[in-house]
Amino acid sequence: MDTEGGISFNQTCAGGLIIGLILLILFFSGLGTFLRTIFTSIATPPLATVSPTPTQPADAQPASDPLPTVPALSIDQRQTLIQNVSRNIQIRTNPDNNSQPLAFVLEAQTGVPVRSIALNQDESLLATGLENGVIVVWGLSNLNSSGEVAVQILAEHTGAVSALAFDWRNSRRLASGSADATIKLWDIDAGHSVTTLVGHTGQVFALGYVPNNPILASGAADSTIKLWHADSGQQLANMEGHSGQVFSLAIDASASRMISGGADNQIIVWDLATQRSVVNLAGHNDWVSDLTFLPTGEQLASVSYDKTARIWTLTPPQAVQLSLKPAPTSALVSISAHPSGNLLALAASDNNIYLWNIGAAVEMVLPDQTLTGVTAVKFSPPGHFLAASSQTGAIRLWQVHAELFNSAP
Repeated sequence: MDTEGGISFNQTCAGGLIIGLILLILFFSGLGTFLRTIFTSIATPPLATVSPTPTQPADAQPASDPLPTVPALSIDQRQTLIQNVSRNIQIRTNPDNNSQPLAFVLEAQTGVPVRSIALNQDESLLATGLENGVIVVWGLSNLNSSGEVAVQILAEHTGAVSALAFDWRNSRRLASGSADATIKLWDIDAGHSVTTLVGHTGQVFALGYVPNNPILASGAADSTIKLWHADSGQQLANMEGHSGQVFSLAIDASASRMISGGADNQIIVWDLATQRSVVNLAGHNDWVSDLTFLPTGEQLASVSYDKTARIWTLTPPQAVQLSLKPAPTSALVSISAHPSGNLLALAASDNNIYLWNIGAAVEMVLPDQTLTGVTAVKFSPPGHFLAASSQTGAIRLWQVHAELFNSAP
């Protein structure tokens, strides 16, 4: 019986049923979540943790990942670099000086330390790589007639240009290596790079084209040497053998052997066909800063931070130390062989530049030698010019007359 203000039995039952249904729903909902959690933990195991190995560093990227993006200069940054270098360029020529076996023909100033130099095969271009990432290309075609020098400034690297090499197949194509860890291949006539090679993880110190082949070799601070297809930009080989930075490399005229030197004080002779080292030459007790094949291909010459220069014979491996006078008081930083096989040009960072007569085993100090902090010295491929550069931004070019190298035994 209903009573006013009370709750009937039917109402009590109905309320109980509702509460029971709510509890059942909550129970099965929680049970479902619990079961789903268990099922998920069984069906999807946790991600495996892969420990790094010597061939897979902890920060290694999967082979399928793209190479990291290379920082690029904006148009404004490029223009600023070009304008800054342009304002500082000074040129003095002396095209008619033929009175000396080694005659000064060009003196130039960039205002920025010069880290690398190269001359092309037809001797029409001198390229200089600067500390600020700029490349200055000097036109030499009219040097001996009118004394005119055309200047082209290329600015795309974001770090110092520490290596330069002209393509043997096309004297208007240039490769540059930089502290930004990239290599750029340039079309000089177009005035810009056509390919950027990315693969090194440290500064690129050395470049060399394989004669009459579309192959470029590079050596870098990551202790590796890489071979590239210069047309497609494809990396062809990664050669490991040095335990320190690779500062220099050279390839013989037969395109069969390459030599490299670096911070491990070693010189390695490589077989280019197999990309394997065949001889290790030990003798320097400090960094091997530069080296070159002599034209026969059976000998090579090297310079080092240990202040010595050596000529090596490959079969059997042995070396002769050059007796330079005055003795270098600081590191020997650069060496170049004249194509006649009779002369070596050597540069020391104490400002001395030596010419070594190979046959007579005597040397002379370069006349008109006013460079401060010499960084590089290089004969042109045909041997008619010798170029040098310095930390002050100065560049010198001498004409090498035949009497100088023909008189050497």
